[in-house]
Amino acid sequence: RWRDARQKSIDFILSNGLGETTINYKIRDWSVSRQRYWGAPIPIVYSPEGEPHAIPEEHLPWLLPDDVDFKPSGTAPLEQSAELKQRVEDLFGQGWTPEYETMDTFVCSSFYSLRYLADSNDDHLVSPPRERAWMPVDTYLGGVEHATRHLIYARFVQMALCDMGFVSVAEPYAGLHHQGLIQVNGGKMSKSKGNAISADSIVSRYGADVFRMFLELLGPYSESYDLLLNRANDATNVNTMTSEEVSKQVRSNVEELIQGPYRFAKRVWAFYTEGERIDDAPDSPEVLRAMNAAIKKVDGDLDALKFNTALSALMILRKEFAKADRISTSTAKAFLVLLSPFAPHLAERLWQLRGWDGLAVEQPWPASKDSDAADVSNQSTLPVMIDGKKRGHLTVPSAVQPDEVEQLVRTFIVDNRLLPTSATIGRVVFVPGRIVNVVTSA
Repeated sequence: RWRDARQKSIDFILSNGLGETTINYKIRDWSVSRQRYWGAPIPIVYSPEGEPHAIPEEHLPWLLPDDVDFKPSGTAPLEQSAELKQRVEDLFGQGWTPEYETMDTFVCSSFYSLRYLADSNDDHLVSPPRERAWMPVDTYLGGVEHATRHLIYARFVQMALCDMGFVSVAEPYAGLHHQGLIQVNGGKMSKSKGNAISADSIVSRYGADVFRMFLELLGPYSESYDLLLNRANDATNVNTMTSEEVSKQVRSNVEELIQGPYRFAKRVWAFYTEGERIDDAPDSPEVLRAMNAAIKKVDGDLDALKFNTALSALMILRKEFAKADRISTSTAKAFLVLLSPFAPHLAERLWQLRGWDGLAVEQPWPASKDSDAADVSNQSTLPVMIDGKKRGHLTVPSAVQPDEVEQLVRTFIVDNRLLPTSATIGRVVFVPGRIVNVVTSA
């Protein structure tokens, strides 16, 4: 690979005294203007001599004109506006001209978190008491490309506003988390490649909540998931597949993967709607232990953005409900509250059908009991073998099912980075109470 070749070349030059290493930094121009209509118009006008002048505050805000023809002309769209030209001449005199470019939309979005706190107040950028109470934003979720685009603008504007005394903190966001990508054969989904799948087609068949849970179960929030490579087995050579075969296989894989959350949703629905399985009698010790373990798991995993393992914990809890035949009303309510971040429509509909007051999302978050010794006895720790070599240990509920183990072990391997980038998980062999063996494919 070129990185290896480059390093060997550098090592050769250094060892033979032919040169030395150095780091070069590049400073690039940061453009905030675009030759397009969308975006805030730049509040600058030019005198007949061509000198730029800032538009006085009494004429702000400087609004976009609405008489723009969007047909391509080779010039900025605002240059076609007669209203904008007339506005400038009326305010500043004959021969004065406007700036025809608009600001990059990243500029417009660089302070939206402050305007959310303004409550439609047009007299102030943000209320100082509200800004001090709410800023900085605890967590920013976005794609990795934001780090070199939107976030540069947002941090620059926040720091400038702080220096000017308009805000109290220099950093707009206290934490940053990037989501992974859904890929096909190592690349992004693309209509041009014929491997894109419409979310609408999945939602129309299975519902928005099932689709949401399908995405949550693919893996850790920050890790990418390949709908082709992650499901490939030893008999599948993806490099020899045509684009039509890739598309067909991806759709088949999605259909296979979505069955898990679909079955879960149907079983939750059946438990809450079929028969009298919820009453005011006390829960069994087994249900109480399972409920407490699930609350602890969901609590910790939500904070860590591990939606896949949190949802897996609710799937395990649902099975405990099925084995118990009945649960108490308080436990049934708590389950729907825990479910609401992952399947909000399902949780609220079942809450409504049970005739309970308010909304599930409005209820207090369930609290776990710290001292629950039974939790430990209800779990087992298994060695994880990858291609015959022990690579760690995985703790699972004693009554865990094989299909649940596969999801847990995949998450465990990704979280701990136990596979090289060239390998994917092929088969997962689970021997209850003894071992989990993973067979990879290159």
